[in-house]
Amino acid sequence: MKNININFDNNQITILNKQDKEKTVSIASQEGFSAISQEIHGAGWDNKYVYSFSWLERFVIQLPNDMFMEIKQ
Repeated sequence: MKNININFDNNQITILNKQDKEKTVSIASQEGFSAISQEIHGAGWDNKYVYSFSWLERFVIQLPNDMFMEIKQ
C-alpha cells in the first residue's frame, strides 16, 4: 500500500512508495488518477461499500456500475 498526500491547492499528489521513494505528480495525470482510484477502491472494500445498495428493496451485493452493465447487455 502506498502513502499518498493530496494537495488540492496546487493540484498535486505526493506518493510515498514501499521503498520510501517520494514522487510528486499532478492530480490530472494518469499516475495521479490511478493512485487516488486505488486508495478509494481499497477503502470501499474495507468499509463494505458493495453491501450498501438495494434494488426493489432487495440488497444487491455488487457495485451499481456492474448492475447497469448487466441490465444493458
